[in-house]
Amino acid sequence: MKEIDKIVGLLEHEALERKVAAAIVLGELGAKGPEVIGGLVKLLGSGVSVLQRHALDALARIGAKKSLPAIFPLLTAGAAEVREAASRAVASVGEDALPIMKER
Repeated sequence: MKEIDKIVGLLEHEALERKVAAAIVLGELGAKGPEVIGGLVKLLGSGVSVLQRHALDALARIGAKKSLPAIFPLLTAGAAEVREAASRAVASVGEDALPIMKER
């Protein structure tokens, strides 16, 4: 678990490349937990499309249900790749996303 904590820590590194790499690795490992989800959700609010896209892809792989409120606004993002990644993240939740979508 200590290695996952180190990777999660990289989500807050000042270097863009390390943040992207951390998001990719967390998604590939299927790492879960509140610190992982929280770190990835924080990237969604960065306004940097490359970070948003990789965070969305990671969330889609590990389970995006709890992150849906942070994902929904990105469905209308200016960058096409962010909109597409947000759509994939919502779709990864499946039917469980429907009640949350109806609420919004």
